[in-house]
Amino acid sequence: MMRQATLLRFLAVFNFIVIAMGLQSAFTATGGNDANAVARLAEAGEFGAGGYGATALVYAIIPDALRQVFILGLGAWFIFFSLRRLQTNVHGLVMVFLALAPSILTISNFHKDLLLAPFVIAAAWALTRFPKGVFLIASIGLIYLSYGSLFRSYYFLILFFFLFVLAIRKLRLHLRVLLFLVLLLVLMNTPLSVLQTLQEPRDIVNYYRLNTAGAIGARTAFANLLPIDGAWSFTVNYVYALVRLNLAFVVDPGIREAFLQLNVALYFFAIFYGLRHGSRVGKNAASLLLAHVIVLTFFEPDLGSYIRHLSSTLPFAAIPLVEYFARHRWRVTWNSKSTDIRPTLASQGAVQFPTKAES
Repeated sequence: MMRQATLLRFLAVFNFIVIAMGLQSAFTATGGNDANAVARLAEAGEFGAGGYGATALVYAIIPDALRQVFILGLGAWFIFFSLRRLQTNVHGLVMVFLALAPSILTISNFHKDLLLAPFVIAAAWALTRFPKGVFLIASIGLIYLSYGSLFRSYYFLILFFFLFVLAIRKLRLHLRVLLFLVLLLVLMNTPLSVLQTLQEPRDIVNYYRLNTAGAIGARTAFANLLPIDGAWSFTVNYVYALVRLNLAFVVDPGIREAFLQLNVALYFFAIFYGLRHGSRVGKNAASLLLAHVIVLTFFEPDLGSYIRHLSSTLPFAAIPLVEYFARHRWRVTWNSKSTDIRPTLASQGAVQFPTKAES
């Protein structure tokens, strides 16, 4: 298995390198847009435009000759880290598949998602290193506050929902109900300007695409169902977005949609398995992954953008998937006469994380 695991890791990295070196345009027509914007800001010396400005500053610091090396090195590190604990060849094939989306959408260009990679790797390491208590909250908090301050302020909101999910896991049922009621009360009293800030980007991004025949990226794009005028319309729009983003293949079937939908299904499986059956580390990783899904649903304009940001959390999804395949050791065996796929239940001690399922 060690030899197969090594080959599968190199296959995933090879796929990434081929995509990053020029094949990306075969899969997405908009993959380089953010990178082009960053390059223009760097050339103009404009480094104060929020996350794009900060990314442009890093872009300008790195010499031209080393920029592609930086992209390839950071992307390869991201993939190797995500695939570092393969349990079976089926597990490896699943992870090679999951590595395709970030290779196409996230880590092949110089933009904010590429610079997110070391923060995510650090957070995944912290999840496995600090399974509970103040060190877990402090480490994840520091990482997310840092990235949020530099690049994307909505990472503060992801951190909030991560802490919220942790609290829900720890509390008794009546306290969980009380916490949900408090959250509902907060929603009802949230200023309209805040609600609009969270959901209006979807309408702004998609206005041209939805009103222009043949516009690039319009296939899975959608607008908010209702004008954002209060908590009720905000909630309806959120539920509608939840369906459109996570069941896009049902709404608009196609080959690309099937690929993206399978990615969504595997991430949701990682969340479900981690929360229901994972060790403390698996539950924490699933909680952080769920926090990302909760926040992305606020504003994502289409399935491609959703998967682009969701796939940046691959190191988190890898943790509960490692635990699943350590316990259900699906393998593919080949011989001259047949191909056999079978599971073998394994000792939970096969995985390096804490193994007792704890709340």
